[in-house]
Amino acid sequence: MKVGFYYHIPFAVGEDGASRVPAHLGLLIDAIARTAGSLVFYGHREAAGTEDFLLDPELIRTVDLGPAGSHLSRSFRPSSYLQRFRPQEDGLDVVLIQGPSPLLPHLVRAAAPVPVLPLLWGDLGSWEPRDDFSWIRNRAIELWARYYNRVQANAAKGHLVLVNNPTIAARLPGARIEAVPTGSYRERDIADAPPPRAWPLELGRDVPIRLVYSGRIVREKGLFEAVDALALLERRGINASFGIIGWEDESDRNLDQLRAHAAAIGVADRFTYLGFKAAGPELLNAFREADLFVIPTYWDSLPRSMQEAMAMGLPAIASDVGGIGYYLRDRDTAMLIRPRDPGAIADAVEALLSDAALRETVATRGQAWARTFTVEASARTIVDHLQRLTASRA
Repeated sequence: MKVGFYYHIPFAVGEDGASRVPAHLGLLIDAIARTAGSLVFYGHREAAGTEDFLLDPELIRTVDLGPAGSHLSRSFRPSSYLQRFRPQEDGLDVVLIQGPSPLLPHLVRAAAPVPVLPLLWGDLGSWEPRDDFSWIRNRAIELWARYYNRVQANAAKGHLVLVNNPTIAARLPGARIEAVPTGSYRERDIADAPPPRAWPLELGRDVPIRLVYSGRIVREKGLFEAVDALALLERRGINASFGIIGWEDESDRNLDQLRAHAAAIGVADRFTYLGFKAAGPELLNAFREADLFVIPTYWDSLPRSMQEAMAMGLPAIASDVGGIGYYLRDRDTAMLIRPRDPGAIADAVEALLSDAALRETVATRGQAWARTFTVEASARTIVDHLQRLTASRA
């Protein structure tokens, strides 16, 4: 089977002529290509500095649709991007289009008569205005999100749509929905990962308990509340640190603001930026060096980094929103908390420190849940849907 795959994350081409993409995307593309047989990746050649996964040229051909440009240009002036999107001429059997992405509705139409399968790994419908944005900026984003959700729903009507959590289904009337959560770890990456480790008695006292977050460094992930929780824990006599792994949004300076905030409340020595870690062994090894994963996000679908950390045996403290609340159970597979509440983060840390049985339950059951979502398992499920889709069109 010859599969096409589009997503708007940029790719880079090295001196060797080989294409590279961010590892969290590359792992999935590679697994789909190996399962299906071959793949054409449609992307935007516009390096962002996080392209660290080599796409196998024997299995995957890359087509440059041109620089990604702005959301508005992809939404309202798509013609320049569609000039090189030729799934019919490329002899494709089916096209996977990952979203949300401004080009998704245009690519769905342009692919005909080649069947398409949208993959929606996020939900713009739950976006909330940000306190640090101007009223005009918040309003513009809100209006665009409403527009995009409407055209995405129209494009999805009558199609099978794969989602990473079924809470998105309410925004897609008329589509057939199947849930396919994906992680960014291969079976071999987690095969030798030990079970959740016992915490030493001195943890949280003489030895700081190490909280970690991985992902985009943006305010809506609840990072300022996590820093606030450090101060609350200190007042309760709990020794804790908080490390961030990830990359900063180009339009914001949240990392500098987080550092300033940590200094202002007296916990600068407990807050650390750990840099960018590539998905796969590098990131998984960083999780092995932590004790707890924290993601007090305001809204989310199903955070990939949370699954990765849980697969390494870390108990997770996460907001009860979106796909997190759909899949996980409080004090069973995770500690679920209210968003925007530093006290809830501190309470969850304290509960896990003081209750060994609770800690073992959350870590062990959370790890078992996360380990079902390897990229190979996800690719097998996706390709199975592709084969059934193409068979039904024959």
